[in-house]
Amino acid sequence: MTQRTNASRSVSIGAVTGGIKGSQIAAGDISDSKASATQSTVADNIKPSIEELTKLLETIKTELASLSSQHTALTAVSASAPSGVKGAQDCVEAVTTKLKPDASEEDKASVVSEITEAESLISRLMQNTTKVLKGASQISQSGKPLVDQLSPLLQHLSQAATWIGQIWP
Repeated sequence: MTQRTNASRSVSIGAVTGGIKGSQIAAGDISDSKASATQSTVADNIKPSIEELTKLLETIKTELASLSSQHTALTAVSASAPSGVKGAQDCVEAVTTKLKPDASEEDKASVVSEITEAESLISRLMQNTTKVLKGASQISQSGKPLVDQLSPLLQHLSQAATWIGQIWP
């Protein structure tokens, strides 16, 4: 495992900047935004291994499978929501397939693109779900469990993207 320098940890939201340690952001208070926070199982100064990333990707696959099984709740958010989840599953599967210590530069670029696309698809679903929850009380009951599932999934996808950047700078 490789040591790396400890990067500055701060947040910038419009004209507001500062540290985020100990902060909380309530998803219901934010619209049209993307927020991610991760809790790493790898110390900040240690480069994660491909094996650790593979385990994280397996967790993501499990979360996506659980999410895709909620077809009724997904379609209540958007007719395209199930397709978005399927797309994210396909992206994560592509990452898993190409994740090798001796990956070519082309495969490395593809892995970065695929994990970014998966994160984007799930982030868009989270935004749509949040909008629906704000606008329609009858869907609120079906949308709330989706938000509860989407939040940790987004955190895991963000963590995977970060680890990929650490493994292949």
